Amino acid sequence: NLAKSAFGYTGYYLALTCQFLFPFLAMMGYLVVIGDSFTRSFEHLDGNPTILLDRRFIICLAILIITPLCFFKHLKDLGIISMISLICLAVLVLAVLIRMPIIKPLIPETENAWKFATFRIPQAIGITAFGWCCYI
Repeated sequence: NLAKSAFGYTGYYLALTCQFLFPFLAMMGYLVVIGDSFTRSFEHLDGNPTILLDRRFIICLAILIITPLCFFKHLKDLGIISMISLICLAVLVLAVLIRMPIIKPLIPETENAWKFATFRIPQAIGITAFGWCCYI
């Protein structure tokens, strides 16, 4: 009622539409990132063609996994899922740290690989904002 009286019907429905589109489009972008990164990861695990290399299958699987998380009523349940996510992230970082000495000789040297604070840093703001939207 407050939004209708402040913005009128047009502003109210515009704000309502924006409130829906912002998380929806961020979720679509997040699913595309999942589809792209997971298919490449599965491609490196096993060179044989499987359903896990199909981007559309990975996106549909991600929808089936992520959508039920949107219907939790209590934040406590999301806290449990977040804790599981943090544990999986810690396992992933540990696996990378363990494999790093083995894989490092296989990765070719790249000139200026650690140079990151350049004049192109404003381009990263869009990527960072998108990542923040996906996080929220």
